[in-house]
Amino acid sequence: MLFTPATNSIAPDNALERFFAICVILLAMCVFSSFIGTISATVNSLRNAQGQKLKQEENLLRFFIERNLSLDLYSKVQEVVRRERLTEARLSEEEVELLQRLPQRFKMQMHEEMYLFALLHLGIWPPWSSPDTDPVFNTLCHHAMKDHLAKPGEDVFMPGTACHHVCIIESGHMSYSLAGAPPEEATPGSVVALPCLWAEWSHCGRLMARTGSCYYVTLNGDDFCEVVMRFGGPLLRFLQIMGVLLIGELESAQDQSQLSDLTSLSNIREVSERAQRFTKLIGTTPDKSVHATFSILANKAQGGLFGRLQTRNLSPFG
Repeated sequence: MLFTPATNSIAPDNALERFFAICVILLAMCVFSSFIGTISATVNSLRNAQGQKLKQEENLLRFFIERNLSLDLYSKVQEVVRRERLTEARLSEEEVELLQRLPQRFKMQMHEEMYLFALLHLGIWPPWSSPDTDPVFNTLCHHAMKDHLAKPGEDVFMPGTACHHVCIIESGHMSYSLAGAPPEEATPGSVVALPCLWAEWSHCGRLMARTGSCYYVTLNGDDFCEVVMRFGGPLLRFLQIMGVLLIGELESAQDQSQLSDLTSLSNIREVSERAQRFTKLIGTTPDKSVHATFSILANKAQGGLFGRLQTRNLSPFG
C-alpha cells in the first residue's frame, strides 16, 4: 500500500493488518471529504454574501439613475452605507431568544440593572425617593424603558416631529442642531426631550449620531405617566409640581426664542429643588392661597399656553 508519494515495500501481511489499513483509508477519506466540504461551504457562503452586497449596491445605483437623482446625494448615501457596514452593534434583548422565556421576576431584575442608572440620571427625583423602597423605579425600568442604537450619520429625530420619549445618551457622540444655530455636542449623560414626560412635545431640532456606535436609552412619556399615577403617593405630587415648574421654565425660554430639546442637568436639578420646597410647603401648610396658586398654574399648563406644548394626563391637582 502507498501512504507516501514514493513507492515502498511496506504492506499489510495478515488479515488484522489489512483490516487496520482499510480503517485508516476510510477514516482518511471521511476526514478529507469533511475538510473539502467545509471549505466549499465557506467559499459558497462568502460568494453569496458578496453577491447580495453587489446586488444591493446595484439596486441602489439603479434607484438613483431611474429617478435622475444627483450624484452628490448618491455619494453621501454611499458613505453612510459604508460606515454602517463598519459598525459593530451589540446584541439587543430581542435577538437573544432564550431571554424571551425568562420568568417575569428575572426580566424585571434584568431591566432594572440595565436601565436604573439612566433613569436616576434624569435628575428629576427627590432625595427621599429610593429605588430600594419605591416600586415606581423598578416598574418604569421594566415597562417604560428601552435601549437603542444609532449608527454614524443616522438621525435619531428631526425638527417638528412628535416626541414620545426622553433620550438618555449612554455612549458615543451625537450632534444636536437647531435652525440658525451652530451644532451642539450631545455627549454621554445628556438628557434630550425631557418635557415630553409632562407635555405633548414636538422636537425643536435634529439629533444625529456623529462617530462610532451611539447607544441611548429611552423612557416613554405615556408609560411614565401611567406608572406614576398608578402608584400615586408623595412622589406623584412632587412630579406634578415638578411638571408645572418645568413648563413655566419652557414658557420663559419660548418667550426668548430659546426652546431646545437639550436640557441642562443643572437646570433640571434647580427645578427639582424648587419642586421639593413647594411640595414641602403644600404638605405642611393649610393655607388655601398656596393651593390656589398652584391650581392656577396647573390650569394654565393644562390650557397649553403656547401652541407646541399641551399637558399630558400627569397634570397637577387633577
